[in-house]
Amino acid sequence: MKPDVTQTEVKMIKIVVIDDEFMVVEGIRALIAREPECEVTGWAYDGI
Repeated sequence: MKPDVTQTEVKMIKIVVIDDEFMVVEGIRALIAREPECEVTGWAYDGI
């Protein structure tokens, strides 16, 4: 039996973006923000 699309729960994909380049992190965050099923839950510009 197929699940009813109206009753299917959409699960968010949670992503953490880490890179030492500010522009890389911000670019990836901007791209991910355009995807309705994805969510950036954290980011860092260094590993410290």
